[in-house]
This record gives sequence, structure tokens and C-alpha cells, in this order.
Amino acid sequence: MTSFESNSSNTCEADGIQMEISEPNLIVLPIPDQRNTNTCLQIVTGITNNTPTYFPFFYEILTLELLSTNGQVLHPQKRISRQITPSLYDRIAIPSQKTLLCYLIAYFSWQNGLCQIQWNISTHFQISSNPVHTWFFDTFQLGTYQIRFIYNSPSGEFTVLDVSTGDEFRLECSLVKPLITQPVNIRFLEPMESNKNAVEVDGISFETVVPEQIWTISHSQLSDASSSVQIGIRITNNTSISQRFCSFTTLIPELMGANGLILGQNLGAGSTGWIGARESDYHLVEPGKSVTFFVSAHIERQTDGLLSLIVRGTGRGYWSFNSLELGSYQVRLTYRSLTNPLDIGSFEDFWRGMVHTPFVEFCLVQP
Repeated sequence: MTSFESNSSNTCEADGIQMEISEPNLIVLPIPDQRNTNTCLQIVTGITNNTPTYFPFFYEILTLELLSTNGQVLHPQKRISRQITPSLYDRIAIPSQKTLLCYLIAYFSWQNGLCQIQWNISTHFQISSNPVHTWFFDTFQLGTYQIRFIYNSPSGEFTVLDVSTGDEFRLECSLVKPLITQPVNIRFLEPMESNKNAVEVDGISFETVVPEQIWTISHSQLSDASSSVQIGIRITNNTSISQRFCSFTTLIPELMGANGLILGQNLGAGSTGWIGARESDYHLVEPGKSVTFFVSAHIERQTDGLLSLIVRGTGRGYWSFNSLELGSYQVRLTYRSLTNPLDIGSFEDFWRGMVHTPFVEFCLVQP
């Protein structure tokens, strides 16, 4: 239960309960090779209780819909849902004036023209290796689609959990109207022909930058922490007008292992305090010009002898990718523009969107 960055254009409300997708209205995913590739998508949704009493929320009832750009719901040719037994942690009592965050984790994979989407929704910002739902599409192509969430509250009295106290109690469900978020656009496209580490979105290119692709880790370094390396994203304005980008809390690292699975990630609280973006964090990029944002990363050894990749953000907090070994990995940065009007201010040239750059390989080795 926490506050989060609101995007009012994606908000729906019924009977005092508000649900919204907190991401920008455009999400871009690169697909390097449709014949045999996979990528992942993470979307945060907030449910806010504006009523004077508790609201019971059930994770297993929140569902995902995929739509075409004309608003038609796309029905998969085949659905598989793994049977799970809901726990009390899946049935949460949201206190009055509080927000509960839900995290959609979706894998998209293509094999021989068949698209498979595996997804689940949880309370944790991490990727499950065992998704609950699997959908198959045989006509899914590159292009623009839409995603939205639907919640139909059950009726009756149920046992729920107050996560702030750990107490269990009975609570009546009384929400009548379904909650349906406004859809956000999701665009699947190929990397640029001239640069496979970059994608171009409406004339703006976003490129993964990994200056050092061999990370040498010595035994002495692993006793504490290795020297830091940089991971970056280069944004180039190929349009005819100036565009503004923010470097504060807008970069999200993602890691892929040699077996193709995306590794879990945990967002740390950091020690910088609750600070906001400064004027120097906003960068105006003129036509034909570029700006590059970097995050720093280093390796630490866990108590079990395995490795953790620690990535420091450009604002609050850090990411920790745990239980790694020596070998090959792939990394990318996602640029997620700010969505809160208070952060964007009066900038009319502020670029809005969420772009996942292509993965770039690097290796962890010992001398």
C-alpha cells in the first residue's frame, strides 16, 4: 500500500473505487526476430479506495485484455490457466484513502509465426518464472495494440487481510459496477536496420549503450564490491522539432540470462531521500542532436557465493539482480517518461512514452 505516480488519463472510477494504469499512454517493445525471440513487459496499476471504509480486492479477479487499435478485443486461439489456490495475500483489504499497487508481468514470445503471451499479476515488482496464464495467437503481427484491465468485484462476505496490521477479518463486497481502465497503446516494432541496438519511435531513436561488454570480476573484488561500469541509453532526435527528456527516475534496467529467462528484480529504497526532479534533469534535444543518460552498476557477492548485480538509478533507489553466476547475460534500459503533470510542469515539448530498448550482451568473467 503506497503512493504512486498517477496518470489521470488512464483512470476509471466506480462507487468510490479508482483504478488506473500508471504508465505513459505509449509503450514500445522491440522484437529483434519474430521467428524465435522473447521479450517482457511490466505494467503498474493502482487501485485507490476513496470510500470511508475498507475495500476488499481480489488479485485473481483482475484480468487483462488485448485490443486492436479500433477497439476490438483480440481473443486468443488457445488459453491455458494454471490452477492456483488463492491465499489471504491475494485478497487484500484496502484501507480508506489508500492505494494498492498491482504489477502485470507479461512474456511475449514468437516461434514460427505463433505468438505466445504468458502473464500474471502480483503485489511484487518481480518476474515470476511460472506465469499463471498463457495465451496463443496465430495472427499476432508487429504493429500497435492496446492493453487494459478489467475488475469485476464478487458479491458476498469474504475473509480478507489487512496488510498493514496482518489481521484477518470478514468484509462485505458491495461494488456493483465493473472497473475498466482506459487502454494504453503498446507498439511492437523491429530494431533499426542501421543499428540493431536501437529502436525508432516516431522519429526518436532510443539506443542501448554498454561501453564495456566484458566485466572482469576478481576474487578480491568479490569480497566487497567490484568497480562500477556504465549502462546507458542514447536518445537521438531525428524529427524537425525539439523534444525534451528527463533523466530523473526514468531509467529502468532489465536483465536476461543465458537461458532466455528474464531475471527477477527488486527496487530498493535508496538513501537519497524523497527528492524530486530538478531543472537540470530536463534536457532539450534539438533536431539532429542526441543526449545519453547513464546508470552505474557493480557486482557484489551474496552470502551463498552467488553474485548480485546492483544498478543505481538516476534518482531514488536501486535495482538488485540476484543469484547470478559467471557467464553471458543481456541488459537493456527502459526509458519511462514522467506522467505526473506536477513533474512535467509547463513544458510543451516534453516527450511522453515508455520505450524498451533492444538487449545488448555482456559477460561476467574472472581473470
